[in-house]
Amino acid sequence: MNACKELLKHPEKYPPDKYRSENDGTFRAFELYHHRIVYMVTESEIVIVRVRHTAMEPLSY
Repeated sequence: MNACKELLKHPEKYPPDKYRSENDGTFRAFELYHHRIVYMVTESEIVIVRVRHTAMEPLSY
C-alpha cells in the first residue's frame, strides 16, 4: 500500500486514534478503501497494529 509506505516519511501525518483509551499520540489511524488502519509510532519503528473494515463495530482498546 502506498499510504503505508508514506508513513516512513511522515509518521505523524494522520491524527491520533480516537478509539484508543489513554492514547498519548503514539497510536494513529486512517481510513482507506473502507478499511481502518491503526499504527503505532515509536522512535525506531512504525508498527501496523490493526486493520478492520469500517462496517464493523469499533473496538475500544
